[in-house]
Order: sequence, then C-alpha cells, then structure tokens
Amino acid sequence: MKELLEESIFWTKDIEKAEKEYNSIKTNKDKLQWIEKHNDLKNMEKEIEKHLEKDLEVRFNRQYYWCKKVDM
Repeated sequence: MKELLEESIFWTKDIEKAEKEYNSIKTNKDKLQWIEKHNDLKNMEKEIEKHLEKDLEVRFNRQYYWCKKVDM
C-alpha cells in the first residue's frame, strides 16, 4: 500500500500535505479511492504534456516554414 501511495503522489508539489490527507483517511476502501483519484490526475497531467509537446512542435514547424517563405 505504501508503494502505491508514493507512486500516486509523486506528481504533487506538496508531498507532506498529500501524506497527511492520505493518513487521515480511515477505511481501506476510501484510501483506494483517494489513490485512484490521484492517479487520474497524474494521467491527466501526462496527457496535457503530450498535447503541449505536439503544439510546440506544430508551432515550431509553422514558424520554420514561414521563415523559409520569407527567405525566398
């Protein structure tokens, strides 16, 4: 369970706060729900990063081609 917790909160900036929150939860069922919620957030963050990378690539390519046109 501890590994799962550590894996679930690695994305957060305030690990101490997350740990306190997790430790205040009484039942295992609720703890698992908490972990799932945080894993969803972590996955969402990965998705956002992917989109940002693509967007930057697209913008870079547009800029590059625009510069080429201007050079001609």
